Amino acid sequence: MKQLALRVMASLAALGLTTIGLFALLAPQELMRQTGLASIGALGFNFVRGDVAASMLVVAFLAGRAAMRGDGQGLAMPLLWAVLVIAGRCLGLFADADGFSAARALVPGLVLALLLAPPFLLMRPNATR
Repeated sequence: MKQLALRVMASLAALGLTTIGLFALLAPQELMRQTGLASIGALGFNFVRGDVAASMLVVAFLAGRAAMRGDGQGLAMPLLWAVLVIAGRCLGLFADADGFSAARALVPGLVLALLLAPPFLLMRPNATR
């Protein structure tokens, strides 16, 4: 039962990342508006469609594959990615003018890390389910 719960956590992370990745790919202007990104014409849209969508979808794929295999070690890269997102946003709190006004931007990274850390630490492919 514990292994199933851990798989569900990793699957929820993969589903959330897939949703954001597809949103970035198919509706970049909406994602940009919600995240405060300014567009410089096609360059901004292409950045969100390419870089942001690709990043989200690759991390989602890795998390989903680990969940399907029941292998927490497969979550190493998605968890590292979440930690780097959190680190970048923490840096922004102090380095950016009025950075603390964007403190809520930490929430998605923290939620992702909280969903991925337990399965990374405890989920094993051959464990009793």
